[in-house]
This record gives sequence, C-alpha cells and structure tokens, in this order.
Amino acid sequence: ASTDGTLRIVSCSNAIPLKRIHLIIEALAQITDVEISWTHFGNGELLNKLKQQASELLDGKANIQYQFAGQVSNAELMQYYSTNTVDLFINVSETEGIPVSIMEAHSFGIPAIATNVGGVSEVTNNHNGRLIDANSSVEDIAQKIAKYASLSTQIKQQFRENAYATWNNIYNAQKNYTAFVDGVMKL
Repeated sequence: ASTDGTLRIVSCSNAIPLKRIHLIIEALAQITDVEISWTHFGNGELLNKLKQQASELLDGKANIQYQFAGQVSNAELMQYYSTNTVDLFINVSETEGIPVSIMEAHSFGIPAIATNVGGVSEVTNNHNGRLIDANSSVEDIAQKIAKYASLSTQIKQQFRENAYATWNNIYNAQKNYTAFVDGVMKL
C-alpha cells in the first residue's frame, strides 16, 4: 500500500463504450482533497477521446496525476502489479462476465471498486473493496474513491488481505486443481 499519501488507482479494460471509462475521469475531476495517481491499461476505439477528456478535466488539477499506458500483455500487467504499488482497482463497466481483471488485481492484494453487474459480486464485496450500483452517478463514484482514501492504514491493509484471500480461496487455479486431483484420487 502507498505510504506517501497518494492513492494509486489502476483500471484495465478496452476503451469501448460499455466500459464507461469516462466515468472514472469525471469522478477524479470532482475529487479535490486526495492525491491520486491513476493508470489505465488498454486500447480501443475511444482511447483518443478519453485522453482528450482527461486532458480537459484533469490537467489543471494539482492533486491528480494520470497516464494511459496502452495495451500491454498479461505478463507485462502482472509485472506492473508486482513491482508497483497499487492501492485500488476500479471497474465501472455497465456489463461484465466474471471479471478476470479484478481477479488478477485481487491476486496481488489489490481491493476493487466495481459496478455490481454480471459476475462482479462473485469477486468483489464490501470486505475486499466496494460494489457500486450499475447506474451510479459520477458523484457516487468520486465519493467511494475519496472515502476509501480516507480509511486508516489498518483498514486498508485488511481490505488488501481480504482481496488476496478471495483470490486465493476461490480462484487460485493451481490450488483448486491440486485439491480436485487429490479429491479424485481418494475416490
């Protein structure tokens, strides 16, 4: 977790309409009292429009730093997570299956703020992040980010531990496969 007072946020998705990345930009624009560094991974048809929107809404804000890191391989993203501090993952999609991007973040102990759509609630809950309504307003999203930033170090650490535990207990494929094989061998 960050120790310098900056909340480091990552989002990872294609820059397409249903991912609603513009809501992240608009929410960050409303936050005035939290130092934030946001990195978005992914390309897509809306990327240039999102970069322009970010420039218009965020460039004048001394408390917000951002970057569009573009498309990276899964290995590069995992490397980023393992070598950079990330405090929070954010996903504001209007629809989602089982969100692999959130599971991957959880595997590094990164809590998530995510819309309660599709299979998101199977991965994210109020113990390892925050679920938000699919039709949450920009104000709601901004408030959730700011509220998370204001939590004590101990509570943030508990969220991190819970995020990792969620992944480890449910989605750690190696562990689950081994348990399955062990169970089959006992039959």
